Amino acid sequence: MTDAAFRVLVEHAADLLVVTDAAGVIRYVSPSARRLGYAGAWTGRRVEEVVHPDDRSALTGALATAAPVECRLPLVSGAWRFVEAVAADLRADPVVGGLMIDFRDVTDRKRAEEQLRALNDDLERRVAERTAEVTAAHTVTASIPGVVYRMRIDIPTRRVFHDFVSDGIRELAGIVPEDALGDATGFIELIYPDDRPRMEALLMAAIQTGAATDVEYRLRHSDGHLKWVRGRLKLSGTTPDGWLVFDGFAHDITSQKETERQLRENDAKFRALFEGTSAGVILVDAERDQIVDCNEALLGMLRCRREAVVGQPAARFRAPIQAGGVPVAELRERVAEQVTRQGGLREELSLRRPDGTEFQAEVVISPFRLDGRLMALGVATDVSGRKRAEEALRQAAQAAEAASRAKSEFLAHMSHEIRTPMNGIIGLTALALDGNPPPEQREYLELVRSSADALLATLNDLLDLSKIEAGKLDLDCTPFALRRLLDESLRAFAVQARGKGLEFACHVEPDVSDTLSGDPHRLRQILTNLVANAIKFTERGGVSVRVEPVPDDGRVGLRFTVRDTGIGIPADKQEHVFRAFEQADNSTTRRYGGTGLGLTIAGRLSALMGGQIGVHSTPGFGSTFFFTVRLDRATESVSEPPTACATSAPNRTGRRLRILVAEDHEVNQILTRRLLERAGHEVVLVDNGRAALDALRGREFDLALLDIQMPELDGLEVVRHLREHEREHKLPRRPVLALTAFSMKGDRERCLAVGMDGYLSKPIRAAELYAALDRYATARPVVTRTAPATELLDRPTILAACAGDQELLDEITQVFRDRAPALLGAVRDAVEREDADKLTRSAHACKGVTATFSSIAAATARKLEHQGHAKDLTGASELCSELAGQLEQIARELVGLRVCTLR
Repeated sequence: MTDAAFRVLVEHAADLLVVTDAAGVIRYVSPSARRLGYAGAWTGRRVEEVVHPDDRSALTGALATAAPVECRLPLVSGAWRFVEAVAADLRADPVVGGLMIDFRDVTDRKRAEEQLRALNDDLERRVAERTAEVTAAHTVTASIPGVVYRMRIDIPTRRVFHDFVSDGIRELAGIVPEDALGDATGFIELIYPDDRPRMEALLMAAIQTGAATDVEYRLRHSDGHLKWVRGRLKLSGTTPDGWLVFDGFAHDITSQKETERQLRENDAKFRALFEGTSAGVILVDAERDQIVDCNEALLGMLRCRREAVVGQPAARFRAPIQAGGVPVAELRERVAEQVTRQGGLREELSLRRPDGTEFQAEVVISPFRLDGRLMALGVATDVSGRKRAEEALRQAAQAAEAASRAKSEFLAHMSHEIRTPMNGIIGLTALALDGNPPPEQREYLELVRSSADALLATLNDLLDLSKIEAGKLDLDCTPFALRRLLDESLRAFAVQARGKGLEFACHVEPDVSDTLSGDPHRLRQILTNLVANAIKFTERGGVSVRVEPVPDDGRVGLRFTVRDTGIGIPADKQEHVFRAFEQADNSTTRRYGGTGLGLTIAGRLSALMGGQIGVHSTPGFGSTFFFTVRLDRATESVSEPPTACATSAPNRTGRRLRILVAEDHEVNQILTRRLLERAGHEVVLVDNGRAALDALRGREFDLALLDIQMPELDGLEVVRHLREHEREHKLPRRPVLALTAFSMKGDRERCLAVGMDGYLSKPIRAAELYAALDRYATARPVVTRTAPATELLDRPTILAACAGDQELLDEITQVFRDRAPALLGAVRDAVEREDADKLTRSAHACKGVTATFSSIAAATARKLEHQGHAKDLTGASELCSELAGQLEQIARELVGLRVCTLR
């Protein structure tokens, strides 16, 4: 045996193990001594010295013969415990070189023996006292459960006589006491044959020792069934003729044996369930946090043997740091509290194996009491595989998000690259057409413009589809007049249909509400797509549009039906027409053109508006497309739209503006200059962001039009530096409009967030440009103009916060004005000191105060908070300056704010 093996053996023993050298001097005491409560430092003493003085000689003799012996050992409390000592001679073993003595505690057994001995002595006394009076003896023994008897045995002849048998023999064996008296040799035949040898051996031991002997055997009842019997007999004397006299008693323990059998079966069932489950099961003494038992499945999870687990502190198998960085001590307190309060708990824990590796397990903990002690049964399931799968899914999701972002960035870039030249094509074509060109040139220019419009429509379809697929297309909610929308949308189609010789009709059911709230632009987009297709694919007959209500709880449900008498769609192709880039067949694409995106977008938009789209069609007879939407009734009146000349012609009533145009594309420079000069404004052109910033800092302009993507500095950086310059020098705010070919979701918000006052998307339409200029041409000069109210204020949010109460509005705006400087100061201080933790706290506080008034400013504060949390303050100074400008503007706009202006 190796030293390590020997040490594992003795350190995990339940008994007290003592190892001596060849001279009998104690060299090792097992750790169980402390657990069992034995006293004193025994190492270095002779083994006889640690036992009770009265037991030393007996122990010495037993150690010499390796026979078991009973002796007493002292406890820390001063009491003595009876132990049975068995010595193993290992003097030949190179590791031990002496004796290994196993001390097994037998105190409880001794007490039981003493009690039984006292009972037996008392019984003997009673029998002796009542021997003279048989009647009295029967009276006494009748009250004792079981049978009391006296018997004589002649060893040489193996004859047995009963001198006395109590009345209990009736119930025990089915025999009357009188029949049991006298010659009882045949009574031995009632003992089950398999038990007779053991009974004879016990009888001989009782003769040799003279001590009372406990017996247990099976006895056949007179009716044939077996009974379990337990008793005690003692040699009480010898007759003059040499017969041995025994006194004893016996009682029926059949029911007890049956209970024990059932307990064994239940234990076997429990053990089968305990070991058979695939989950790891552990039994813990909760009061000591010590593992009492575990199954093989748990050992498999821990990758160790049972002796490395059972008896060990449960804390040894918990990882020091749990999920989320929670220390295990804190987790244990929380788990203990929840187990006590809820009577059980399901928790995900990080467990540590003996080899130091860790794994995640879901543990169900159930407390219960056993012999008065609080125990806990834990069922553990290894979820490492699931965690790896979740991590793989998370990484896949991140990869998908990254791909989606790359796709969006690509589309945004392509949109910019296409829209920039398209701006020049469409704008310059419009200028050329306004110059009354010759008929032939006009025809060519009209073809150029229609081709450019078609290309722009395709680009818009691609962008719309991308936004929808990314879940980034938001619907507006504005009031509109349904019948006016239909009139404006379908008027041109009516002309187009008549040009093809087709009938065209539109019918709106009388009970259809007219004043609605929703997204009129997207509703028009669905409808015009279906009508345009109907006219395109119909050569004779007609096209009709019908609008009717559909039931909808609390909202306005509408069904739009577009019916044509065109070429129709085969049944097996009808599902395909709603898929991206697909038409009924390739010949349709070649003959009629189109990208196949229109119906896909229409279907997605209908779904976004709470409805659906579908088609019924028969080839050669036409098609009926329908879609449903869910809208709301408008709570405010719908204003009349401005007239065409008011939005498409330059405003001549305002003053002449001095406008800076920053544009690096030569064609767009020419177009923008011509459009502005036609409106009577003075134009200064620069071709990069650095020149634009220098111009704005050094000269006075009424308005600046900035391209977003420029050399040296982009438009966003120019505005960021401009606003910072204005704040530092306390200069009035100069209005800046973005001119950009970017048109993805969030582009407008980014422009406004850095301090721009408006946003125009390329290709620039003259009417949109002139409408934007009109706001500044009719305003006061820039040197005296205060900053206009911008989209910084979230008026609906502020209105909801004050609940329409002017007094409450005044109070919360005053709180903002009072706290904003201090909050901003804390953010600035954190940025200057590069204190990431303080930046996280101060930006979070600033975000909370600001969110009620401006989501844009709150977003800036949120960015700073995230930078602090990530410990990366790159660009924090610029964001801090941006936040300062936003808070300053909000504070100005809150002065004198009235509830009526928020509605």
